[in-house]
Amino acid sequence: MQIPVFFTPIYLPQKSFIMKSIFIYFCLAFTNLAAFSQHSICELEVFNDDNKRFAVVIDNHVYTSHNQNSITVLGLQPGRHAMRVVEYAYDANINKTRKRLIYQGFVSLLGQTRYEYIITLRNELQLEDMYALQPNCSPTFDPYFDEPNTHHTPYNHCLAPIVVALPVCAVMNEYDFNRLMSSVEGTAFDDTRKQLFLAAVANQRLNVAQVSIALQAFAFESTKLEVAKKAYAAVCDKQYYYRLADVFAFASSVDELSAFLQNNN
Repeated sequence: MQIPVFFTPIYLPQKSFIMKSIFIYFCLAFTNLAAFSQHSICELEVFNDDNKRFAVVIDNHVYTSHNQNSITVLGLQPGRHAMRVVEYAYDANINKTRKRLIYQGFVSLLGQTRYEYIITLRNELQLEDMYALQPNCSPTFDPYFDEPNTHHTPYNHCLAPIVVALPVCAVMNEYDFNRLMSSVEGTAFDDTRKQLFLAAVANQRLNVAQVSIALQAFAFESTKLEVAKKAYAAVCDKQYYYRLADVFAFASSVDELSAFLQNNN
């Protein structure tokens, strides 16, 4: 008896079955990877206390905003990112808008976290708040928690505040530093000044402003560069070390300092 056509068994070749299995496997792997990436992203918001138009450059990607006070960057991957902040100001002398670098350094971001930074009037990057981003959560805002004229984000049930213990670094006090510089400047030779300064700060902590003042006490460019490199380990606010470029007269010295910072960041 002949079997009806619709009961005829269909046999798939083994090769076709394997190819379909591989295809399904890669689809599932891609879906899981996309979901993981989505849940690992970071957010970064930068506020400018100077109330001037500015831009944030992260890993050579430029972010701008019509809002002069803040810029928000979404979808960043966790890790260490190079960051610059450029400010725009109108110069009446040349009738043009000029841009000025006000911050250059690095930020380290954790996954599923929102960071809020402020560029202070002293052009320093200051961490204000951190929030844990809740995955698969639709934002809901509570207007009662929205404080006008502040830097803080309105209360969002998808953002869980994170308490951050910021490192405290006590630098040499002003009195001791001034006494040290009086001793250094009272010494006749650059080499002696260098030895005195480096010996005095071997067990001390400094900030970039203090190092900048100290470098101006040296007559020779090579001595300034050597002291700048050796004092780097003692500095708390290393993210602002690029500002020492103003102390040097030659572009080659600035290039050497920049290379040193890149190798030691």
